[in-house]
Amino acid sequence: MEGKCANPLCSQVLEGFGKGRLFVFEAPLGHEHVFGATGNVAEYFWLCQDCASTMTLISDVGQEPVVICLDTEQLLGAGTA
Repeated sequence: MEGKCANPLCSQVLEGFGKGRLFVFEAPLGHEHVFGATGNVAEYFWLCQDCASTMTLISDVGQEPVVICLDTEQLLGAGTA
């Protein structure tokens, strides 16, 4: 998990899980992980409190999550998280 907000336009650093929203997605099959495991491994993404109030993360199984605005469903930073 990256130590900053998953919104590519935000630079808020993760300081704890008390604020914001944590998301868990299945990693893409064959994706290499820290311990060398492949497939069916959870990946964690965090949106800071400000971003989580207006945005969410979506993902199809095995795809990288993308940030969308809750009110307009406008895609932000497709393919980056």
